Amino acid sequence: MLTRILKGTLPVLAMLAMLVTARAADEPQKGSPLITQEKLQGELKDATIRLLDARLKAEYEKGHIPGAVWVDTKALQALARPESITNETAWASALAPLGLGADIRVVFIYDNARQHDAARVWWSLVYAGVPRVGLVDGGFDRWTKDKRPVSTEPAKVSLAQFRPQLHDKSLASRDEVGKAESNVLDARSAEEYSGERKSRTNPTAPTGHIPGARNLDSYSLVDTDGQFLDTDSIRRRFAEAGFVTDKSVIAYSAGGNRSAIAIFALERIGVPSRHYVGGFGDWIREAKRTVVQGKNPRD
Repeated sequence: MLTRILKGTLPVLAMLAMLVTARAADEPQKGSPLITQEKLQGELKDATIRLLDARLKAEYEKGHIPGAVWVDTKALQALARPESITNETAWASALAPLGLGADIRVVFIYDNARQHDAARVWWSLVYAGVPRVGLVDGGFDRWTKDKRPVSTEPAKVSLAQFRPQLHDKSLASRDEVGKAESNVLDARSAEEYSGERKSRTNPTAPTGHIPGARNLDSYSLVDTDGQFLDTDSIRRRFAEAGFVTDKSVIAYSAGGNRSAIAIFALERIGVPSRHYVGGFGDWIREAKRTVVQGKNPRD
């Protein structure tokens, strides 16, 4: 009798397992890991960890953390353009050189720019559906200050076919940002937000912020070495900036890098978010889009 029950139950259990797996594949990861440099040093020989160096290639060639693979941050950033952000073929091609095969358990990224580039790569890989991606707490400069091992030998990895599962629900469109009533985060500096600082690349471009957005400079969430504040301090920074942390946040910056830092910090305190990845640069491309100058959301 028991045997017959178990036999009848197994197909049901298998079906439920398939549904859970499908649901997990359709959703972005939760709880991205943040690894200390000390712990990373102890795990450098772990072949199931893929370490990515998000600095300039010339810097990588001068010396990098042993085993790190150089990642072309500009190529990944270009994929966030409207014509390619939902193009799975383009994402698969860009990720192939990173060797993200089935044997890779977790991916960690570092830079030397206070997480500016590493966080953007992190967000790109999470958006593309890489199962487990995190950041190295602190940058390469901190690594060398602590006299940890450095290598000039390029990492050898084989091209690996990775099938992207793009999480387009984690994106916020220009129209959605414009209609949002609250909890829109401008992760740029206070001077950019207020309109006091002009664009270095386009001095005649409009300055200020998207109406209703609140400002929290993403660099206030990390120290000068790119190490994240503790979670209590992160919560306090968001509360002081006027954010309601029991509601989802839409984050933007100039073009997606600094807002990725903020999104990682939000994830660390359990706050869901969406990314207006085109940022302020995308917003001002449409002449009809208004901007606000001053220190308040709707000055």
